[in-house]
Amino acid sequence: HFASIEDRLLAPQLVGIAALNSFLESGGAGGNQTLRWTVRLARRGVPALTLTDVVASDAPAGDLAGAVAAPLRFLFNNPYAAVKLDSVAVSIEAVPGREQWTLRSARLLDASVRPGGMLRVECDVERWHGGRSIVSVSVSVPEEAPDGRYVLWLGGGPELSRYEASRLPGRYRPTSLDDAWRRLAEMRSGDALYATLFASAPEVTRDGRDYPELPVSALALLAGGQGAGDGGRVGDAARLDQRRVAFAGPLRGELLLSVQVDSKAPQGAR
Repeated sequence: HFASIEDRLLAPQLVGIAALNSFLESGGAGGNQTLRWTVRLARRGVPALTLTDVVASDAPAGDLAGAVAAPLRFLFNNPYAAVKLDSVAVSIEAVPGREQWTLRSARLLDASVRPGGMLRVECDVERWHGGRSIVSVSVSVPEEAPDGRYVLWLGGGPELSRYEASRLPGRYRPTSLDDAWRRLAEMRSGDALYATLFASAPEVTRDGRDYPELPVSALALLAGGQGAGDGGRVGDAARLDQRRVAFAGPLRGELLLSVQVDSKAPQGAR
């Protein structure tokens, strides 16, 4: 148990150090470990925020301190309102062995897929000092999807968030402290392989609310006349479906595959 000052620069660093020291005092050390952490932030008037993720590397203990401090640094340095936390609770689970994977390649099992069908893909993943294996994933194509080219994104959670941030910037630029709190709760963990189907379509995020696939008239109304820092931001992608395959540790890497949706594709592609 610790007490910390609520300084926006020092508090995140102190909490990360306290969590690391507690872990080391309990006997945790060494590089051949996988560390799963959970941070629970309590703030008056809103539901508690619980974040969890996993680290595995040459120095997982050092990465742990940075991972725990990152969400606190984000909240304490938000430009909208001062953060007043009632409590911060950190739990750490250490598993012997380095559970870590890398996505090496992927291939589509069908040349094209019909609207309403399932897009099948095989992913080649390599475990740290453990050889390679094939992971199969199926992503659904909406019934209303028009014929054309789509993008299937494959990879780890942090990489997917970075890709989305470049295509859907409004989702990653909160407009208030409460919006930042809510969006942090939706962040993906790194212990999974994600398969996400994207279409090229405009999306507006205005005042913390997302408006995917707006008609052109509504898009112009909500996004028109916006400047830097204003409440409306336009993205150029729409997420159609997302599947998650859990792993026991972090998975890294990312791939983009071009997908053909064709209403005249063979029946087996549905």
